[in-house]
Amino acid sequence: MQRFGLFPPAESLDGFEPEYKLSDHTASGDAQITAVEILDAAGHARTEFNTGEDLRIKIHHSFSGVLHNGYLWAGIFRNDDIYCHGVSRKLKEGVVVLHYPKLPLLTGDYYLSVGIWKKDQKEPLVYRHNISNFKMNFGGQDHGTVYLEHAWKMQLPFRND
Repeated sequence: MQRFGLFPPAESLDGFEPEYKLSDHTASGDAQITAVEILDAAGHARTEFNTGEDLRIKIHHSFSGVLHNGYLWAGIFRNDDIYCHGVSRKLKEGVVVLHYPKLPLLTGDYYLSVGIWKKDQKEPLVYRHNISNFKMNFGGQDHGTVYLEHAWKMQLPFRND
């Protein structure tokens, strides 16, 4: 079993860090992820973005009323399975939109995974690996996973001619 560091949401007190395998999983009918949409700032569906653009992830889910202490998790992975970012929040009824203003990911192909966990369990109630894909483009010379704002400063040596 592969373990990823999933950071606890603000509401968590006991270090919420579920373990899971990188494959789809459904433990019960208590929770479902029915759809995931990738949207731009205007709310239009897109699969290609430029570094620095807004990206929104709209997660449609449902759960039975008996689900208490549930958490919704979303993670972004690069296509070589580099875990770029993950975030969780206390589960609430309805559609959830996760907003990344000025997403700093560099050129590459990425995918989303989402899951629903109970706070006290390591196995997810439902987990959807690679549920949606998107591509990032960057016109600069930077390499790596994310764009970090930076500036070069060069100073010529002082010459006394």
